[in-house]
Amino acid sequence: MFSNSASLYTVLDTSFEDIHTGFSELVSKETVDIKEEETIKTVYDKLKELEKKGKIKLYHYPDKPESIPSDNSDLIEKQLMYQKKSQKDVTKKCFERLVLLHPELLDKINQKLKEINQNSETFKKEELITLFSKAIKKQTTNQEEQYLKFQ
Repeated sequence: MFSNSASLYTVLDTSFEDIHTGFSELVSKETVDIKEEETIKTVYDKLKELEKKGKIKLYHYPDKPESIPSDNSDLIEKQLMYQKKSQKDVTKKCFERLVLLHPELLDKINQKLKEINQNSETFKKEELITLFSKAIKKQTTNQEEQYLKFQ
């Protein structure tokens, strides 16, 4: 993304709406004609240029927008929205990846599981070792599992 080329398309915005995809994006439910295409040699340079012009705001790690809690606890609600949207039950298992990537949320995830179902199974701190071990083994045997690459 930061060194590859890309294109920036200009389209009419009349049909775009916020359909709550879980991302900060507007989506059109219908085909949109492209008014203009700008070829970009380096995406990161273009992002910095757009920031200088005041068209976008970049947040450089570890900075975040004020609307995102510093402890990443908003990810719990995003997982719940995903479960609801996918019409899947909320279980301990659906939070495994989140607790793996954000172990600091363990207590808050457990609290949320209890709020949803008093009989819900929760995470124990010692389970983190097992989760990390499984994830590392999975990553070393499956090259598509890269989410732990830099953890």
